This record gives sequence, structure tokens and C-alpha cells, in this order.
Amino acid sequence: MPELPTDAVEVERIVRAALVTRFSGIAGLPHLLTHRVWIDGEADAKRRMGFEHPSTQKVDYRLLVVDFAGFTDLDFGCQDNPAYRLNYTLRLAVSHADARPDGSSSTDDYARFVLTLRQRVLDGPQLAGYEQLSCEPLVQSDSRFGLDDETLINGHHGALNLSVEVTPTEP
Repeated sequence: MPELPTDAVEVERIVRAALVTRFSGIAGLPHLLTHRVWIDGEADAKRRMGFEHPSTQKVDYRLLVVDFAGFTDLDFGCQDNPAYRLNYTLRLAVSHADARPDGSSSTDDYARFVLTLRQRVLDGPQLAGYEQLSCEPLVQSDSRFGLDDETLINGHHGALNLSVEVTPTEP
């Protein structure tokens, strides 16, 4: 098992990279970012979030952003070896598509992505081989349909909260 750094900034970087690895490779969700993006027009949106759907040959927009949301100190550990939670918001955006020739829709895609993210958290709470990094259950805090001001995607949008507990290493 690797040794966890004592620097909280380095630990956060390890956690975010591990979350990206865990959530990568979900079929139909080609874009996963570790930072928020500023979309400047349709060409930029297509470059950052678009892909051609095999059923319709039209551009669909899909994006998952793993966004650091802060920390929470815990009551155990000590000043030299603290325990804390790193908090993340997973922002999911799926462009709207009515029923496609293959019978699917963007509602099907959105539900599949949310439930796949949930399952990937449940499949293994520990991250990157560190027993000191443990994911808590995923909680969906928002789900809406319409135009998103940040990504300019008209469709399904969700925010899911994920906390990763960082516990001290026993001396």
C-alpha cells in the first residue's frame, strides 16, 4: 500500500485524479473534466463536450465535471495527523434528445449515467490503493431539465455530492 502524503494539497490532487480514473470510461460519457469550464460558443462546446451519437449521427453533448467543493474537519486525529473530508460536486450535463431510432432518449442516458456513477462509488469505497481514503455514498443534490447557464447545454443537469474521508495513518 502506498504512503499517503501529509500535505493536504497533494492529498486532494491524488483524490481528484483517483475520482477521474474511477468515473472514466463510462460508455457514452466521453468528456470528464477536473475543473470547471467556460464555454465560448457552439464550436467550443462541440470541442469540449460533443460527440456524434451512433444512432442519429447528430451531435450530442455530454459532460461530467469533478469539482472540488471544500473540506470538513473531523473530530478525530490530531493537529499533526488530522482527519477530514474532501467534498466534491459531480456536475453532469446531458443534451436533450427525444426518442431516437434505436428507442433510446436523453432521459435514458441521464438515468444510466447517474446510476453508473452511484454504482462505481459503491463498488469500492477506497481510492487509489490508499486505505486512508474512503468514499462516502454518493448523494444527488439537484436534478433539473432546461438550459444550463454554465455549459449552455439544453437538457438534463444533475449535481451529485461525494465526500472522501481522509483518516490519519497510525504511527
